[in-house]
Amino acid sequence: MAFTPKSSLVHQTFSSLLTGIPVVETLGISRDESHCVMVLAGHTDPVSSIAYSLDGKTLASGSYDGTVRLWDSRSGAEVCTPLESPGSDELSAIQVTLTLDGDHLVAGTDGGSIIVWDARTGRLQLPSLKLHASYITAIAVSTDGRTIASISNECHTVALCHPSTEVPVGQVLRGHTEPVRAVSFSADGKMLASAGEDGTILLWDYRQGQLLKELIAVQGHGIYAIAFSPDSSSLATGSGDNAVRVWDVRSGQQLHIYSGHELMVWGVAFAPDGLHLASASFDLTVRIWNLRDANLKDASLVLRGHSDSVMAVSFSKDGEYVASGSSDHTIRVWDVSGSSSLKISLDGHTDQVHVVVLSHDDRLVASASADGSVRVWDLQTCQQIYAPLICSEVEVHTTAFSMDDQLIATGSADSMVRLWNACTGQAAAPELHGHTSAVLAVVFSPNGLYLASGSSDGTVQIWEIAKRQPAQIPNIYCSSGVSKLAYSPNGEMIVVIDQRSKILSFDALTGQATQVFREIPSHSVQSYAFSPDGAQMLVTSEKRFILLDVNTGQCSMEFQGHADDVWPVAYSSDGNLIASHGTEAAIHLWNPKTGERIGSVLYGHAAYIQSVTISSDGRYLLTGSQDHTIRRWDLNAARSLADERDRNPIAALALARYEGNWLVSPSDELLLWVPIEYRGYLEIGGHSRVIATHRVIVTAHDGVLHQGEQWTRCWRAPDSVVS
Repeated sequence: MAFTPKSSLVHQTFSSLLTGIPVVETLGISRDESHCVMVLAGHTDPVSSIAYSLDGKTLASGSYDGTVRLWDSRSGAEVCTPLESPGSDELSAIQVTLTLDGDHLVAGTDGGSIIVWDARTGRLQLPSLKLHASYITAIAVSTDGRTIASISNECHTVALCHPSTEVPVGQVLRGHTEPVRAVSFSADGKMLASAGEDGTILLWDYRQGQLLKELIAVQGHGIYAIAFSPDSSSLATGSGDNAVRVWDVRSGQQLHIYSGHELMVWGVAFAPDGLHLASASFDLTVRIWNLRDANLKDASLVLRGHSDSVMAVSFSKDGEYVASGSSDHTIRVWDVSGSSSLKISLDGHTDQVHVVVLSHDDRLVASASADGSVRVWDLQTCQQIYAPLICSEVEVHTTAFSMDDQLIATGSADSMVRLWNACTGQAAAPELHGHTSAVLAVVFSPNGLYLASGSSDGTVQIWEIAKRQPAQIPNIYCSSGVSKLAYSPNGEMIVVIDQRSKILSFDALTGQATQVFREIPSHSVQSYAFSPDGAQMLVTSEKRFILLDVNTGQCSMEFQGHADDVWPVAYSSDGNLIASHGTEAAIHLWNPKTGERIGSVLYGHAAYIQSVTISSDGRYLLTGSQDHTIRRWDLNAARSLADERDRNPIAALALARYEGNWLVSPSDELLLWVPIEYRGYLEIGGHSRVIATHRVIVTAHDGVLHQGEQWTRCWRAPDSVVS
């Protein structure tokens, strides 16, 4: 009971009925809450500001408790002792920020001074700079790191200083009629924006000390947060009327207003892609807004978990995470990866997505779903181009584009094969009758003349496209249903996986069985994909992921890295990239020449992935999942990310295998000893549990702390056994 999530039905129902139950607070990385992956505790007063370092490895936080803390964003551990003011002043730390290069950490004091530390070592970089008579409430640093802007409580001006020369620069900026509450430099380094209790936004040429523009933003309400977009073309504000607004910098016009918060908005931050905006509010929530769709006024994501006002918000530099600081004294890190430019979700299906395919010109995406529809999307805009293709309201198992991209074929649970006009979405022919059970696979021949369809009735039928009727080619008969089907790149062979997970190959013209894949173990194949030249084929067989020589049937390479069974696989058109997916709902990228993994493991889907495909230009990866969504992944961004094991310790355990009472890494490193009562679950597929790096505080109330007999304190010393 002590370890159940506080929001769970079990905890809410039974916790009040029991005594002697310890109160457990888990700090660090956790997967118990939706989207929240880390809770950082240590501050003893409200956390009023947070900032990520440029490399994303460090998170800085400032608090009313007079300290600045630096955290390892991957493990949640503090990287140094808390930073405090070196003089008699206490740190107000209302605002803490990092210079763009990540070298310096800047904070303010109760005495009105600026303090600069080396962000990598935590050492004081410069003596404090006295700028204000009262405590500092907000700080911003220009992109070149040469100018610090600061504001003070009840002060109507903005003060500028240089962090290295320790002297004021330019002029004190005067123009507000009431206290200033927020400042922000533009990313291009040309402007400074300030806003405050007077409800106005002032845009400054801060180098010359000249006012460029005044925006009357909110009458009767103060503005408490302001941020420039990454391209400096727009501004976001948060205000006392509970609204988030986006402004065009050039024209001064309001572009969007977003309502949803129930109390004042105290923090705003743009995602690095400029397409999403995060806001923090006194209503205890963080909200993510989608700026791509001007008609979408509701938050795309509402993050709940803080128990008091949320005062600050910041995006990680890769856009994968949002950190929030709260009056509950904690920082929370949220996984918002579904909102980032790395992967974009194509939402519309209401049931699991079975197959996702790309047109050969990379213009369109077609997805087949258990909701009875096929939806066709524009790959660039991720928008549907016409109404869904409805196949008699029965489950659609498969879809494919013709070689000229003019037709879309579908196979569905009513045993029908259908052809659709890919340009209009209209039916291109009467239904093709021939199967007696669900059609699970369809594929066009490389020469564009034929369509092959595979069914759970155990047959593969060949259709002549031009005549919309069966071709003069014998049907292929299997001993069990056909679940997957493909032509070899030269069109001479048809490869089938039947419903007993056995791989079979046939001559495409005669329908006769061949013996090419006799070396593959029977009754174990789950997926396959041909290399572009047809010389090799990827095969996933139980927990094996291998590359076969098509001519000899011999294994030429085996890939290591998945923790469990591997299912969909895909080859890039140039043959230089392989994508695979296992039961851990993550995508791995591989170099087929070396067998080494490329970049990061890609996470984002909430359920098993059923389909993977790569665009012919190598820019995008498309996945379809049981979570009802299709996701488009930017492969260039994915390649540039560091290995996930360097960014997130959860990944190391996610790739681990259970062996000898330990979770063991692919490199045979012992990661985690498993108590006896959990071992039985780990030995059963689909019941594994990842326990990540974390800190736990346990407090017992109304009785003693009860402890299971099987729990022991374990420690592994070098060259010793567990004691």
